[in-house]
Amino acid sequence: MSLLAACSDRPNDLYTYYDDPPSSEQAATTTSAPLPVAAATTTPAGPDPDEVVERASMTAADLVAEEVLPVGAPDTTSSATLPDCKLPLGGEAHRKTTWKYASGSQLRQSVVTVEDEGQALQKVRDGVKCKTFQSDNTTYRVEDGVTLGALSGVTGQLSWCATAPGKVVCTVVLVADGVLTAVTVEAGTATRARAAVTRIAPKAAAALTRGA
Repeated sequence: MSLLAACSDRPNDLYTYYDDPPSSEQAATTTSAPLPVAAATTTPAGPDPDEVVERASMTAADLVAEEVLPVGAPDTTSSATLPDCKLPLGGEAHRKTTWKYASGSQLRQSVVTVEDEGQALQKVRDGVKCKTFQSDNTTYRVEDGVTLGALSGVTGQLSWCATAPGKVVCTVVLVADGVLTAVTVEAGTATRARAAVTRIAPKAAAALTRGA
């Protein structure tokens, strides 16, 4: 019995006749999708300082029980300085509102933004260490202020009164949420000034922390 073998004219070389299968590393390189590029992150803008001081300012609705009327429009242009010891409040933004009682007594509120609440309050405390000061040609004597209980949301508070013949001005300063507010009542007697600023302090605290 004879066997026949047929061959093509191409060399029988397994290394050249067949292509080697791709390695697993090559396959992964050719088939993997490009990695997604991480989207750039942006820091959200903080609240507008002017809106912050406006929101923290007391409104007619807050003071309805005091029966006061606004004196002009809120002032956002002059420097935030209290006449007491010529005390600057500083702040990136500030807003001052003045109200008047039927008796002639006045209520004033200054609101400013602060970076460090503790530091801002300490600056006020150091600023009113003067024993006397002059304002509108009147000499005032600095005295102890009113005693307040804990106020919701408030992180720090300070109070003092300034007396002159026939006039007493009592001030309460509160800080919370990066804002400082100074509420002042000017009246003819110490009893009226102290009672009014004590009543108003919780209202100022509520305004200071609303929206927080």
